[in-house]
Amino acid sequence: MFVLLPGGTFTMGAQKDDPTGSNFDPAAEGDERPREVTVEPFFLARHELTQGQWARLWNGDKSLRRPSYYVAGKRQGPQLTTRSNPVEQVDWLMSKELCDRQGLVLPLEAQWEYGCRAGTTTVWWPGNDVADLAGKANVLDQTGARVAPWWGNPEPFDDGHVVHAPVGSFAANALGLYDVHGNVWEWCLDKHGSSDRRGRGGSFTNTATIARSASRFGGAPTFRLFNLGLRPARLITY
Repeated sequence: MFVLLPGGTFTMGAQKDDPTGSNFDPAAEGDERPREVTVEPFFLARHELTQGQWARLWNGDKSLRRPSYYVAGKRQGPQLTTRSNPVEQVDWLMSKELCDRQGLVLPLEAQWEYGCRAGTTTVWWPGNDVADLAGKANVLDQTGARVAPWWGNPEPFDDGHVVHAPVGSFAANALGLYDVHGNVWEWCLDKHGSSDRRGRGGSFTNTATIARSASRFGGAPTFRLFNLGLRPARLITY
């Protein structure tokens, strides 16, 4: 299901120099400098593409069609997830090919951040405090850290999921989009500058800082990870 996003001009990126300014974020990186961007109306998937949807739309590697349970990239026993969980282990090339076949596109960076922020200028759409993400994002939490302590220091709440959760398990933002922070990283169509930083949103293995609205992930177009998926978009043609 897709959500029609109205488009408009918004401030993309983040800065850490002026606490009173727009898009202030103490963890902002140098390549996130704020700038005004105008986005035309477009459709963005309400949820990350699921295991079940990938199975119906892709005719490639069958292993990508089954629910999977991964810790540090290795299968860890029983398959505890469902076809409602987001697909992962899909690279940018595969994701773009699937979208092309279905008349869809991967969102541009600006489109993705516009949808993620949903009109906000805070660090995450729910607010500026990590605690604001409780019930709204599947990032590295107490449950995940107990199973995989090497992922890092968990946030001070427990979402009950070790790996990615079924899409829509957490609250949506003001535009009706789910899981824009955490769950799995999401491929974007374009890359930032000369780098290969095409991923957005963070994942269940990442702390909240890495899942900020302005944060980016670096990976070559052939890169696959157990916490990396996609959220398709659809352009409006006139």
